[in-house]
Amino acid sequence: WNPDKVLQLLEYIQKNYNTDTTKVYVCGMSLGGYGTLHFAGKYPKKITAAVAICGGGFTKDACILAKVPLKIYHGDNDKAVPLSESSKIVDDIKKCDKNAPCEFTIIKGGTHGSVERIFHEDTIYQWFFKQVKN
Repeated sequence: WNPDKVLQLLEYIQKNYNTDTTKVYVCGMSLGGYGTLHFAGKYPKKITAAVAICGGGFTKDACILAKVPLKIYHGDNDKAVPLSESSKIVDDIKKCDKNAPCEFTIIKGGTHGSVERIFHEDTIYQWFFKQVKN
């Protein structure tokens, strides 16, 4: 994932369509989860909140991510992307700010594919819509 290309797309959409810039959400799963956290870490002022599922992140982004409302999910039975990838970035974020708005959920028995169901539940969308950027 190239965060600069994602930014180009976001800026194109905001320029050409009627959007609410106080409610810009990014989410992704697996490599998309990595991409989500990389984008949020590089362009935190462009988004309102982010959800990353069974991905991970870069330690260098942790202190920036500590300022972004985040939900991170990972299954404890994921064979494709180890749970340690999400655990590590969450630990890094909490080292920067123990009160960071980062919620980490470990899904008991969750595999790499089974956690995809989160996208079909209202919970993350209700959480997203409660987040508003000043």
